[in-house]
Amino acid sequence: MGDIDSFRGYVDGVALGKLKVQRLAFDLRDIQISPMELFVDQRLHFTSFGQGHIEGIIHQDDLKRYIEQYLSNSSAKGLTIETVEISDRGVLMGGRIDVGGFLSGKVIIQGRLETDGNTLYFTTEKLSIGGATLNRLSSGAVKSIPLYDFGEFPIPVRLNRVETGREEIHVFVHPVAQ
Repeated sequence: MGDIDSFRGYVDGVALGKLKVQRLAFDLRDIQISPMELFVDQRLHFTSFGQGHIEGIIHQDDLKRYIEQYLSNSSAKGLTIETVEISDRGVLMGGRIDVGGFLSGKVIIQGRLETDGNTLYFTTEKLSIGGATLNRLSSGAVKSIPLYDFGEFPIPVRLNRVETGREEIHVFVHPVAQ
């Protein structure tokens, strides 16, 4: 086995899928790798991790771009997001909707970030169209928007927790052995 005592640092401006992350900071200790796979396959195969964590910081502007792109490829045609605000209370989005003149007006979407297994989601809690509030959403493109499945992360990790505040999302994961 190959041993790495500690591996610390950060990377700025990385993409997790289609979601841009401003900073990905890591502090990993007591790592064991398989030297044979490194030599033969030229890839790191982690066999065990001691302590450690990885934190991703997502800015509200990057979340806005991701949500806009997601909605343009979904069934939510006619919905545009103009603003996204992240605070310790969650995520607040503002925009407009125009569905062939049938439904049009200002839209406010209030929600929070949730995890399901190893996937991070934006989940709508409250939707207002033209001042009318729809508290319960049974379906639709804005009910739950997947942001990133950490099963696709470059190393095996488990999603620990998510925090919001001051225009940023902080996502914490910890490594797991393969």
